[in-house]
Amino acid sequence: MKSLPSLSKKEKKQDKETHDQPMTFTLNDTLYDFPISTLSEALDACGFVNQEGVAIAVNQQVIPKELWTSTPIEQGYSILVIVATQGG
Repeated sequence: MKSLPSLSKKEKKQDKETHDQPMTFTLNDTLYDFPISTLSEALDACGFVNQEGVAIAVNQQVIPKELWTSTPIEQGYSILVIVATQGG
């Protein structure tokens, strides 16, 4: 089993600062201010945890679900969440 490389003190400080400082972003036309750095963290913070049938776009670009945890969110980004519903 490979171990992950350890972060330098500078990298640890930058990572901590990123998560400690609130990030302002828009999700479905609502402004949010949370200490997040990835799309997955933004979705969790806004209550979209483990939902099925969800499509996400960041700044008008669709993001595949397998990339949600690695997609960075920066100040001022716009996130659009579309949830599929059933009906007739």
